[in-house]
Amino acid sequence: MKSVDFAFRTVDGANLHVSGWAVEAPKAIVQVLHGMAEYGSRYARLAEALGAAGYTT
Repeated sequence: MKSVDFAFRTVDGANLHVSGWAVEAPKAIVQVLHGMAEYGSRYARLAEALGAAGYTT
């Protein structure tokens, strides 16, 4: 499963980077937020496992 990456600026001026793993007709959407000492790619395996189970992350 391939991720889609994008970034956006919040109303208070913060820049946010987002990685998403979408499935067709998901059961639900799971949002994962990491802490300051982590990085989003660390959760790629989790997102792929959730995708295999029918969840968009």
